[in-house]
Formats: sequence, C-alpha cells, structure tokens
Amino acid sequence: MPICKFCGSTLAENEVCECRNGEASPPLDAQKKIGTPKRKVLKPLIIALIILIAIGLLGAGVIHTMNGYTYGSRLASANSAASSLYKSVNAALIEMKDNGYSVNGYYLVCSNRNKNVNLPEDFDEDEFYRSVENFFYDSTKIQWFAVIENDTAVYAASSQKWKHTLLGTYPDSGYDYLYYYDTGSETTKKRDKATLKAQYDDTAKKVRAKAEDEEFIRELITSAEQSKE
Repeated sequence: MPICKFCGSTLAENEVCECRNGEASPPLDAQKKIGTPKRKVLKPLIIALIILIAIGLLGAGVIHTMNGYTYGSRLASANSAASSLYKSVNAALIEMKDNGYSVNGYYLVCSNRNKNVNLPEDFDEDEFYRSVENFFYDSTKIQWFAVIENDTAVYAASSQKWKHTLLGTYPDSGYDYLYYYDTGSETTKKRDKATLKAQYDDTAKKVRAKAEDEEFIRELITSAEQSKE
C-alpha cells in the first residue's frame, strides 16, 4: 500500500496526497535531517559572551575609578585636618608666648601626653592643650603629633586612630631639618600603608637623635636669641 513520502499518510492505489497542495517539499527523511544550523546557534552565543565580558570589564574599570576617587577625597580630607592642626598648634604657641609662657626648644608634642618627646621643663602642657583645643576643637577627636622647633611648629601628622592607614600630614616632608620619609609618594614607603603610629615612631626617633646633637642645639639657641633682638 502506497505511503505519502511527505506526510507519511497511507494512500489508495494511484491516489495523490494533497498534504502539500502541490508545493515542493523535501521528503520526510530529508525533513528529519533539517535543523537549525550550528552557525546560527553559535553566533548569538558568541555575541552574548562578548557583551557580558565587555560589561564586566567596564564595571571593573568604573569600580576602580570610584575607589581611587574615594581614597583621593578621603586623603585630601585627612591632609586638611593635619593642616588645621598644624595652624592651631602654631596659633597656640604664639598665644602662649604672648602670655609669657616659654615655648622655645626642639620637641614633639602629641595628643597622647605620654608620647611627648624632649618637652622643655618649663613648658605648660595644660595651657598648651587648652589653647590648641580653642583653635581646633576637633583636636580632641583625633590622634596627632607635631614637631616644634624653637617657638614654631614645623610638621604635623594626624589620623582617626594610631594604626589607621589613612594618614594626614602637613606640610610635605621636604623640610630640610627633619628628613621625614615622604608619605605623599612611594619613594620610601607607600602612603596607603602608612599609619600615624609608624610615622610617630620614625619621627620621635629622629627628634631624640637631633635633640642630642650639640651643634643642632647651638643653632637653635642662636636662632632663638636672634629672634628676640
């Protein structure tokens, strides 16, 4: 019994199947073999993969830029705090000097009084900290230290905590007498790994060493005497 080669229907003898209405179509065997070409399947997948990779790279770039911007803005804020501290310490020293207090010498003062280095015997700590707070109220909310040469602050550093990695400094470390490593570059120590404690330890050691340098002390005394004239 004949069978339609297009639809598989059983036909009577000499009967013509009308399943295709006379349109030319491939036989069933050929239809079974027809499917979506592999190229047509792979092409959209490859395009989609490329788009996903591009989005991932773009997102990573945006996040990196945002992180850099955030760190930069936070660093600028930290340096601003150190600048305010520096100016407030100098203002306090001027006020104390005008009020008859002795502020001459080479020493380091710190938010933690136990960390002061080479403080002059006649230096009035209570008056100093009270005066600094008057000029910079936030001085009691952060950790800091400043180096004094004669009656002037020459360097200040501050941070929210002693081991915090966001360190603010003022001015830069190019001051000739102090030889501090530059926390603003990567020449000696990367700034993003610097802490107030590390900077204090380094500075305190150098202040002690220079305070024992007789020639340096004589220069300080001479400078102080000349400023009085």
